[in-house]
Amino acid sequence: MSEDDAERNNNKDPEAKINAAIKSRTVDAQETRGRCKRNCGLSTLVILIFFNIICGIFLLRVSLYEILMADRMLMRPGMPAYEFWKNPEPEVIVKMHVFNITNAEDFLAERDSKIKLAEVGPVVYQEILKHTDVVFNENSTLSYKATKTLVYREDLNEPGILNETIIVPNMATLGIASYLNDAGYFVNLAAKSLMYKYDEEPLRKMTVYDYLWNYKSDVLSTAKIFGGSVLVPVENMGVLYNIYKNWSDHLNVKMGPKYPSSEFFHLLSYNYRTTVPGFKLEHGDCNATILEATEGAIYPQRLTKNSTLFYWRKTLCRPATLFFEEEVQKGPLLGYKYVLRNDVYDHPDDKEDCYRGKNLPDGLSDLQKCFHNFPVAASKPHFYGRNGSWMEKLSGLSPKRELHDSYVIVEPQMGTPIDQVARSQSNLIIKQLSVAYPLKMRLFSDTILPMFWVEIHQPDLTPLIKNVINFTINILPKYEGFLGPICLVSALVFTIILIKCVKSDKNSGKKIKLKKGSI
Repeated sequence: MSEDDAERNNNKDPEAKINAAIKSRTVDAQETRGRCKRNCGLSTLVILIFFNIICGIFLLRVSLYEILMADRMLMRPGMPAYEFWKNPEPEVIVKMHVFNITNAEDFLAERDSKIKLAEVGPVVYQEILKHTDVVFNENSTLSYKATKTLVYREDLNEPGILNETIIVPNMATLGIASYLNDAGYFVNLAAKSLMYKYDEEPLRKMTVYDYLWNYKSDVLSTAKIFGGSVLVPVENMGVLYNIYKNWSDHLNVKMGPKYPSSEFFHLLSYNYRTTVPGFKLEHGDCNATILEATEGAIYPQRLTKNSTLFYWRKTLCRPATLFFEEEVQKGPLLGYKYVLRNDVYDHPDDKEDCYRGKNLPDGLSDLQKCFHNFPVAASKPHFYGRNGSWMEKLSGLSPKRELHDSYVIVEPQMGTPIDQVARSQSNLIIKQLSVAYPLKMRLFSDTILPMFWVEIHQPDLTPLIKNVINFTINILPKYEGFLGPICLVSALVFTIILIKCVKSDKNSGKKIKLKKGSI
């Protein structure tokens, strides 16, 4: 070899060494990254194995369904049960049906012996319910304020319905005369003089709107001046005005593990009392209890066909009992239908009856305590289910079960109402009027005169609520038995993968050492 060739080889050796060093470092870096990735992957597999073993054992020993049902009793903020109740989304529609007297002149002139009635409406509103001032008490109860308001539904009403003219009972004249029926001749004579002064007739013509929201009378205004708010607590007798003007009530209900699921959300107090408003035990009143009743937004869990629902509605001035009738399929949900029996407003002699009033007949429930002692009583619309002697003075009523009965269809396990409708009729109870009044008023003596009836209907649940209930009640119990074994099988699969990965790493490590040795 020449001296020039030797010099060129010596110059190449340093370059080769540098290239070899760079290649070696690159291989080491790649190996390091590979080891990191493999170690991370192995750590993930170990975590998955332990997670699935723990979940598998847990799911074999407990029921997710039972956990969710028990958790629902706690009404924890953020959970579906609480949020659905706190901010109710299902639409509640209120329909008012007003009775118009169509033969006023003929009846007052005694050409007709019966009062002819014709329904006007419905006038449709939406009821907005809000639950506020929620307090979780240490004694396993929940306190809150329930507020209800009405919104007129333009899209569901006939145009001009509020401006229609109707003829209705003059609640001021007939109501006062009936209220004073036992007060003596001279007291009634003074009342008649007041009515005569303002030319008040037994019947009044007015618009539907005024009847519902702005029913005022000069007789009441004057009587309030002399008698004060104690004798005349309201001047505006508008039907809906009086029902909804101050509908903001304080409730205290049972919840949590202290109480069985059959008592979930049972009332413990309503406006700080255990009795219906107006009934005061300290004054010797009847014990018209609201205990065990529910507001109607949530019913007790795990209902059976032998369960009874005790439903509280302020417009009824009493809780009403509903009994199981049949199973009803509502989409994916199976519901239990509970109904008001026809004897719900009857007055049995064998037990204390707080709603008999002054010997009201069966089918009528006294409302006076809740409405300033005004002589009114509740019944089923069109007196459905009861046909008393009072019907002999009336015509135009057509009771039908599908239109005038009340029911609740509730998902029995969670106690969520799927579809519920409450229907009630308010009637003016006119007693035997004093001879102090003119004949045209005494024609109404001993009459039970329908004024209006109302339907409050929650026709359905929102899709979200239905999906949550469907998953909890139908899907989860059906498939949760497979979850535990699936988790354990998954743990086994991940274990096998881990073993194969470890063996693969060992083999690849030997190959790397051999390669380095050969270099």
